Amino acid sequence: MVHVAQVGNANEPQSLDSPTAMHATSSSNLWVGGDFSDRGGGGTGAKIHQWNGEQWFNRSPTPGPDINTGINDIWVVSDQEVWAVGQNSTVLRTTDGGTNWEDMDPFAGTVHVQAVSAPAQNFVWITASNGEIRYYDGYEWIQVVPPLGGGVPFLSVHGSSPAMPGSSAWGNGRST
Repeated sequence: MVHVAQVGNANEPQSLDSPTAMHATSSSNLWVGGDFSDRGGGGTGAKIHQWNGEQWFNRSPTPGPDINTGINDIWVVSDQEVWAVGQNSTVLRTTDGGTNWEDMDPFAGTVHVQAVSAPAQNFVWITASNGEIRYYDGYEWIQVVPPLGGGVPFLSVHGSSPAMPGSSAWGNGRST
């Protein structure tokens, strides 16, 4: 269990029961996501916190019908742009440092999104529990036919930026 503090009050700890995601661009820009439950009984759901080098900030999206689940993976592009993915087709993006989150779900609520990699602004790779791989080019989501025809859920993904020749993505998964 990882302990973090609520925004503005380091004396009110919150616990991250399932720290499933963490990514940083520097020692003063660390983001952690997962399924948080606060000790005061305030509920559970998709929670995202940021460490700025001095204190934790709650950057969690406002709960809604599609944003009430834990986070599986998180990727920090910059201090302003962050992507988070999770259960029930959760694909979220902020471009203002976590103040507002945009629902970027290309699956229409049908799969669990396992992993995200965003090697450049507006260029994102995601993998889903049904073996699908998609990338976002800044305008639309494009489905990629994975090797061996798909169906194997990828647990992680790492993609090259669009400026690299071939623009590739690598993932690992498991077959049943």
